[in-house]
Amino acid sequence: MQQAVDLARVQNPSLLAADAHVTATRQSEITAGLRVNPNFNLTGSDVSLAANSNNPYFYSGQVSRLFERGQKRRWRLDIAHSTTDVTRSQYADQERQAVLAVKTSFTQMLGAKGAFDLAKQNLDDYRKTIDLSRERMRAGDISATDFKRLDLQLAQFESDYDNAHTNLVQASEQLQTLLGYDRPHPGFDITGSLDPPSISTTPPAC
Repeated sequence: MQQAVDLARVQNPSLLAADAHVTATRQSEITAGLRVNPNFNLTGSDVSLAANSNNPYFYSGQVSRLFERGQKRRWRLDIAHSTTDVTRSQYADQERQAVLAVKTSFTQMLGAKGAFDLAKQNLDDYRKTIDLSRERMRAGDISATDFKRLDLQLAQFESDYDNAHTNLVQASEQLQTLLGYDRPHPGFDITGSLDPPSISTTPPAC
């Protein structure tokens, strides 16, 4: 389960998008702290005329710079820092929800695997029972009516097997989606245990 959680942290599309948003928001702090560059303007007139022309050429230069008053830059930086903190908190909450979804889906797939294995074992065992009953019918130990009654029950075991297989496939695809796989892999498998954690019953010391 821990490996699945670690894999989701680096491959889950939603978490990757949220992390990129945090990075972009952090970069806005740099933009908010920048000072406005000064402007230099140079203009000229009649520069293509000859020097002895009645309209001599003319040059003009101007330098300007914006001076922010009222501590606007500081307030702008404070807003950018606050926005980054909010974005980090949103990412942490989204990561918590994603980890919970992965753990839940992982547990559901473990349960689906156990149910599928049990359904397969029951089906195999009942098919052996059918084979044995067929031989008993041929030997005259049971009637054809009793054998048909047993054979009809085989459909229930086959239905349980199909339902368990469908549930396992759905659980596998759901978990793979959370782990960031583009398309489900039929051979995807997990290992784990559904044993509950041990709980200490020792009373706290007074």
